[in-house]
Amino acid sequence: MIRQIVFLPYQKRWGYPTVEQLFLGKTEYCREPIIRQENQVGRFHYADANFCLIEKLIEGVTGKSFTLLMEEKIFQPLGMTCSTYEITYAKNISQGHDRNGATVKEKYPHYPYPAASGLWSTSQDISMLMIELMNAIVGDSKLGLSPLTINEMFTSQGECEWSGLGCFLGNTSNGFELSSLGWGVGFQSLLALYPQKKEGIIILTNTELGIHQMDGLIGEIYRAFIGKE
Repeated sequence: MIRQIVFLPYQKRWGYPTVEQLFLGKTEYCREPIIRQENQVGRFHYADANFCLIEKLIEGVTGKSFTLLMEEKIFQPLGMTCSTYEITYAKNISQGHDRNGATVKEKYPHYPYPAASGLWSTSQDISMLMIELMNAIVGDSKLGLSPLTINEMFTSQGECEWSGLGCFLGNTSNGFELSSLGWGVGFQSLLALYPQKKEGIIILTNTELGIHQMDGLIGEIYRAFIGKE
């Protein structure tokens, strides 16, 4: 298990860190080494560093950068033309705002850890990915994903019944739910997918209220959607 450590947004004066620098604590983005704390198998503990490890593993196996693979294997096949990890090439990006409605200092806070928190996208693009997941369940995947693979993603892992592979699981009045939350400087988001009903909800905001998503406007919209308000 890796302890949760907060990685800072991109700073021009610091440049882009490598995964090795992050894990050794040799970058301003993370000044302390990232080490495994426990050997207990099956316990859930969220940490961005875990996704950095996955990113490094994928790149080592394929010999390609994670961002290039996402473009080739996900974005292009699904027509996600407004999704990118390279902010310098993106257009029409919303500026981030704080709880008082003021533009945050960075304006476009970017996290140089692609797999962990580097994606820029739109609700329309993300909906294409959600549709792909629902279609894959019934064997109609554009990406060649098998129902077995998707069902494993949607299945509780280890000792945590509400944790799937890269997503959270639960049961609501809408039935089985797969969800994910996003929170960074100037932005908050939520997505929830209901495979049995073949519907979902995506909420992207360019405001960070300083409170949990479920305690603010995002939570109000979510509860209204699932019929709890």
